[in-house]
Amino acid sequence: MVSYNDLTQRWIQQYCVGMGEESHPSALTHFKLAHKRHAGVIKVQAYNPTQGVEGWEVTHTIVDVICDDLPFLADSISMEINKQNLTVLELHQIVISVQRDAQGLIVAVLDHKDVTCQHEAILRLRITRQTKDVVLNQLEAGLKRILTDVQITVSDWQPMQKAMAKTRAEIKQDKNIPVAFLDETGAAYTTTLIIAEGTGVEHKAVIQLVRTYIDDLQEFGLVTFQMRPRLKG
Repeated sequence: MVSYNDLTQRWIQQYCVGMGEESHPSALTHFKLAHKRHAGVIKVQAYNPTQGVEGWEVTHTIVDVICDDLPFLADSISMEINKQNLTVLELHQIVISVQRDAQGLIVAVLDHKDVTCQHEAILRLRITRQTKDVVLNQLEAGLKRILTDVQITVSDWQPMQKAMAKTRAEIKQDKNIPVAFLDETGAAYTTTLIIAEGTGVEHKAVIQLVRTYIDDLQEFGLVTFQMRPRLKG
């Protein structure tokens, strides 16, 4: 069995290869965040490191993230930070391949990816210094929320693409598919909620796909897309 110290050094070595050797003093802090985690769990830590606690310090605020390796992570994180009127000064993203036990603890760190590994995205951001706990807590909550949306979107990505391809083929065959309706003025429209319910795909995933493929969707004609929230109840 590999010792905790050996695992730590192995993980830090991989971390510094991707992040740069200058990150070595702060790598242990990120490892402690990553050490215990189950697949699908999103961990975010926004903090101001100090010599007394972390053993290193900087003049800006650090945001550490660890989650499953998925597309859209860096862009989604940057958008959420900008939405909170904060400024990203620097962003680094790497992938480290690990094996974890039933408790979620790292038991092996590998050089390469294979089917036995859990491939994890490791992100470190440097943002303008924030000293209020309420701001840091709000940032952590916002990032967890947006990354959860990414997980949902990615999980439904292929089913949604298949459903849209099927719908497109049926429309081209002139089948009577109710994907658009007429409003009181006679203008055609549809909603992301209608598409979600018609295809059996998560509503959040539909919104993301419509924004991504709006040009392709308009091949069907001038149809207005309304981003409607799901009704409560």
